[in-house]
Amino acid sequence: MNKWSVEIWRLILVAAIASLVGWIVGYFLITLFLALFALLIFHLRHLSELENWLNEGNPNHPPDVWGVWGNIYFNVYHLQKRYVARKKKLASIVKQFKQSTAAMPDGAVVLGAGGEIAWFNTPASNLLGLKSPQDIGQRLVNLVRDPSFLDYVCGEDFCESLELESPVNHELTLSLKICPYGHKQRLLLVRDVTQLQKLERVRTDFVSNISHELRTPLTVLKGCVETIEMGEMPQQWKKPMALIAEQSLRMEQLVNDLLLLSRVESGISVERRPAFDMPSLIYQVIEEMSHYKQDKGHHFRCEIDPELYLAGNENEIRSVLTNLLSNAVNYSFDGCDILVRWYGNEDGKFFEVQDSGDGILPEDIPRLTERFFRVDVARSRKTGGTGLGLAIVHHVLDGHQAKLSIESMVGEGSTFRCHFTCKY
Repeated sequence: MNKWSVEIWRLILVAAIASLVGWIVGYFLITLFLALFALLIFHLRHLSELENWLNEGNPNHPPDVWGVWGNIYFNVYHLQKRYVARKKKLASIVKQFKQSTAAMPDGAVVLGAGGEIAWFNTPASNLLGLKSPQDIGQRLVNLVRDPSFLDYVCGEDFCESLELESPVNHELTLSLKICPYGHKQRLLLVRDVTQLQKLERVRTDFVSNISHELRTPLTVLKGCVETIEMGEMPQQWKKPMALIAEQSLRMEQLVNDLLLLSRVESGISVERRPAFDMPSLIYQVIEEMSHYKQDKGHHFRCEIDPELYLAGNENEIRSVLTNLLSNAVNYSFDGCDILVRWYGNEDGKFFEVQDSGDGILPEDIPRLTERFFRVDVARSRKTGGTGLGLAIVHHVLDGHQAKLSIESMVGEGSTFRCHFTCKY
């Protein structure tokens, strides 16, 4: 029998005894009322003791009582013990988190649902100029006043990181990345990428300078070859001279690609027009590909919106179209169809090239935009590829706020899609 059953039987027994005594003395109702009132006083006194004990907040000394109140005190005592154990465990986890993030070389800022600062480590204080404790509870966008940062924090797409100048030292460049977690909470990671940017500029300048320096000897070499080919020469020299001319042309193409890649990486480009005739440009490049690779017998099927223009750098977009169509021609079987599409919808504008070649292995797709990466090295050398085409495409699209996506099935072909998010 549990404590509550005992308590009910105790109530029944008190009521029965009080009724019997009241019947004997002739005051039945008064005696029953006094007995029940005394029982009520008993429970109210224990209820008052329970409130006082809870207010003391000391779970180690519960009152020594009997009956159902003893059971209540016992259950409350164990609930408090579990609560204290969980609180200690949570405090230990928070302490470990703070210690681990404080040891990080990168800054870390915990943001609440409204973008307010809940906590930050020392590197975040040094890089963003945050101060403790006065900045705790403040909205981060009120302390880091940068329009791009405001758009980034208030947005919902945190796949990409954001680079901006440090608000406390304009010579530092910071990379910020937001990681959502929990219920509308976010962790902001801040990294100093100043040295990485300097190294990237050194690499870009080196490639650009080397490419410029190579142009002069290549021009001289091509001029000499052309001069020799125009005159009389022994039969045994014709094949070597043709080979020299072919490799010189390939070297010139490589230098031009390196220069273009260096220019688009550094953001140096021709002044952009508000909009240009994208459909006409597509047809021009298709015509060039048809003449350049006419021996392959490819057939271009076009689905092009004739009234859909594009804002941007026409010369850079031409390099995108040329590289994508050239790849489709080089890596498709002779006589195959190549589908070229240019269309728009509510998500933006799209340029697609679909071939029916060998396809690309899934593990190779993420590396296609790397410099000098080739899926088939032997075939790339045979077709004269430099391994820079898709790297150029990637950087040109990045400069136009566009993205390149690749879909491919081995043995069925590939689709290269350029997504321009601009709506104008």
